[in-house]
Amino acid sequence: MTSRTGDLAFVPEDTPEGDDFEALPRGEYPAQIVEAEVVVNKAQNGRNLRLKYKVNNTERSLQEWLAVDNPGEKAQEIARGKLAKLSRMTGLTGVPAKAEKLLGRKLNLRLDVEESTNIDGKKYINNVIKGYKEFDGSAAPTPVAAKSNPVARKEPETIPAENGTRQEIPFDDDDIPF
Repeated sequence: MTSRTGDLAFVPEDTPEGDDFEALPRGEYPAQIVEAEVVVNKAQNGRNLRLKYKVNNTERSLQEWLAVDNPGEKAQEIARGKLAKLSRMTGLTGVPAKAEKLLGRKLNLRLDVEESTNIDGKKYINNVIKGYKEFDGSAAPTPVAAKSNPVARKEPETIPAENGTRQEIPFDDDDIPF
């Protein structure tokens, strides 16, 4: 149960510590919108739509923030485009005037995995919503087999050296094609 009063009194020894969680594998997952609210952004100069999705057949939920009213035109354009697509994929004929109209709507989320760093400098893996599809009625998620772990360190390749040993090939992990 969530306390809205700010009271955090409890006995830590009587409460099990939360476990770290693994990110869901990249893929498509059926989900439902369980929270939707418009909040003022941190800079107090715009509004964000905060959405919380419950991923079906898991204990996982995901949050997404869309900068629907933002002084940055590009950020606002991207957020409004995502909201328009999300609305279509949940069966709405247009973008709702009230965030509450999104509650209970079902859709499939296309998730990816990316590495982030928290404020303490600790790296962690999390899910990122990359797209929306119409809810297909399936109860089971469809993870996509990854070609490779995007954050795993690659082992250096080697080639035969003149003296019969193997020489390491320098590894360039820069994915930028120029």
